[in-house]
Amino acid sequence: MTGRNISVIDTASNMVATVVVDVTGVAVTPDGKHAYVTTNKFDNTVLVIDTASNMVVATVLLPSGSFPEGVAVAPDGKHVYVANSNRGTVSVIDTATNTVVGTPIPVGFGPFGIAVTPDGKHAYVTNASSSSNNVSVIDTASNTAVGAPIPVGSGPFGVAITPDGKHVYVANRESVPGTVSVIDTGSNIVVAGPPTTTPFTVGNGPIGVGITPPVQFRALSATLDIHFGGAPNQDTFNWHSQFTLSSTASNGINPVTEPVTLQVGTFGTTIPPGSFTKNRNGSFTFAGGDRWREPECADQADGHFALRVPHGGDWRELDRYQEPGAGDIDHRRRQRLDLGQGPHPLDACFKA
Repeated sequence: MTGRNISVIDTASNMVATVVVDVTGVAVTPDGKHAYVTTNKFDNTVLVIDTASNMVVATVLLPSGSFPEGVAVAPDGKHVYVANSNRGTVSVIDTATNTVVGTPIPVGFGPFGIAVTPDGKHAYVTNASSSSNNVSVIDTASNTAVGAPIPVGSGPFGVAITPDGKHVYVANRESVPGTVSVIDTGSNIVVAGPPTTTPFTVGNGPIGVGITPPVQFRALSATLDIHFGGAPNQDTFNWHSQFTLSSTASNGINPVTEPVTLQVGTFGTTIPPGSFTKNRNGSFTFAGGDRWREPECADQADGHFALRVPHGGDWRELDRYQEPGAGDIDHRRRQRLDLGQGPHPLDACFKA
């Protein structure tokens, strides 16, 4: 965005094409086909831009005197949320019809920034007026503000939510020096930055805040080799894995010299520096494995078994399985399981 216009940059050629509109905020739909733009706030409009042609294809009229500022699109792309700074409300747009639905949602004074949680259930709105200095939470199912506004620093403007939806980051423009408040979405309590005593200072006058997305795998493969011993506690298995990271999705991390945190569902581990090698095409590949002895199959209260392995002085549960019938398991055979790119449950639970 340059001045109050939108500049569209072709990342392949780094050439700029400009869509000339008077802009205050912009948000793109998840499919990338449309951008919703809050324009000159005195017009009280939201423009819908076709990103293929960079042409305005619809205009959504908001209530008179709204002065729209921040705009956010729901993760499913079905609704757009607009902060009406002069009315202390949020308008909701149905993207199928590009019309405002329902009545504006009352929030605090001077709403500016807005962000929707990854699950689409809540929207967080910064109320930047000095008489507010807080964040409102909207339940998107009922389109109502829920709970008391959350006090943050002075002049909260920008807002962003982590990809896991657990924390909200708020840029406090009027704090001196500039600060960031961090909200725990589970409790809607600030856990760092003002008004807590835990400092989180940045440069003066912060307006925007963004979260880097997680590193995406270009390729992922994993296999589990299980070898059954002839006596209890002699079973062993090996985990063989290979991960390839795209050269354009490393988010500034150099996997050759820096650690990489791997998160798959609830499982997380850190791959140490030096574990990746750089390929000719710029991608990075890790090939490794882990060997555990004495896997344990523990009975669970819900009638399932859990295959667990010793890890770091504790047990890590790999998966849950229904109890197999008697005689289903041959402890003397070797089994190889290809887990591929997703969670594929094992056939049974093994006991030595």
